[in-house]
Amino acid sequence: MSRFRTACLALAVVLAPALPLSAQIPDFSSLMNSVSTLADKAGEALPSASSMGLDWSDAWIGSLVGIPPHFGLGLSTGFTTIPTDALQPLFNAMGNALPSYATALGGVPLPMYTVNARIGGFLLPFDVGLKLGYMPTMTVSNLGLNYLMAGGDIRYALLQDGITPGLSLGFGVNYIQANLSYAFSSPSFTVSGTSYTGTGNSVLQIANPTASLGLQSLSYELKAEVSKNLLIVTPYAGAAVSLSSINVNAAFNGTLEDSSGAVLTPTEINQLSALSGVNFSSNGITQGLSKTGIYGFRLWGGTSINIVLFKIDLKAFYTLPSGNLGAELGARFQM
Repeated sequence: MSRFRTACLALAVVLAPALPLSAQIPDFSSLMNSVSTLADKAGEALPSASSMGLDWSDAWIGSLVGIPPHFGLGLSTGFTTIPTDALQPLFNAMGNALPSYATALGGVPLPMYTVNARIGGFLLPFDVGLKLGYMPTMTVSNLGLNYLMAGGDIRYALLQDGITPGLSLGFGVNYIQANLSYAFSSPSFTVSGTSYTGTGNSVLQIANPTASLGLQSLSYELKAEVSKNLLIVTPYAGAAVSLSSINVNAAFNGTLEDSSGAVLTPTEINQLSALSGVNFSSNGITQGLSKTGIYGFRLWGGTSINIVLFKIDLKAFYTLPSGNLGAELGARFQM
C-alpha cells in the first residue's frame, strides 16, 4: 500500500505532466515488481510519520503541582519523505525520471499535522503527552489523501534543566492509518509489428489508470532527549529506537483499450501478450504486505523560540534504516 500510494503521490504530484507513454511499451512485469518494492520499502519508512508531534523542546516541562502548574497545548505540522530507493523502480517502470526536488530531499515529501498536549506529573519528575491528527478525504487535482494519526508518551527526567541541561527518558506508542489515491491521464503506446487482430501495429491505451495505497502502522519507541533553556531559545536533540508492525496494500488499476476506445477482451489481451512478448494485464496489479518486528532508529534536533508563554518549535529528523528525512514546525501555549 504504502509504496503504491507513495507512487500515487509521486505520480500525481510530480509526473502527471510527463505521463503520456506514446511509442513506449509499459513493462508490466517491472511494474509489478516495482509495486512490491514500494510496499516493502515505503512501508518501513512511513511509521516515522506517526512519530511527529510530541518531541517538544523541553526534555521535561515540569510538575503539574506548583506555581504555576506546568502543562501545554499546541499544533504542529511537518513532513516526512518516501525514500527514492522505494520510488525509483516504479518511476523506471513508468519510463520517467525522479524529479529534482525528490532527489534533493532524498524522497517525495508527505505532509502531516497534529494537535498535541502535554501535562506535568506530580511527586515524581515526569510528564505525559498526547496527540491526534486527522484529515478526511481531501482531493487536490487528481490526488486523494486521508489519514488518522494518534499517539502518546510518558517521559521521566533524569536531569532537570538548571546548571546542567535537562535529560529525560521516555516510552511512546504511535498509530497511523493513511490512504492515498491518484487518477492520472491515460497513457497511449504502440506495439510495433503485431496486432491482436492479426497484422500491423497495435495502438493501445490504459483507460482510467488509478494508483492507490493503504497503510496501517503501530509503533512502540524508547527515546531520550536533552535540552537547555537559554531564555529566548531552547536547543534540543534526541534519539529513539522503535519497534513497528505494518499492513500495506498497494494497487494499480486501469483498462486496456484500442485506439477506438473498445475494451480488449481477455482473449485479445492473451493474444497480444503472446505476439509481443510483453506481459500485459487485463485491469491492474494489487500487492499486499504485512510485517512485524520492524526496528527503526530516529535522530532529531532543533530549537524553540520562547516568547513569554508561547513557544515556536523548529525540528528536523532522520530515520534509519529507511533513510527518510523530515521536518516539523510547531507552535504551543506552555506554562
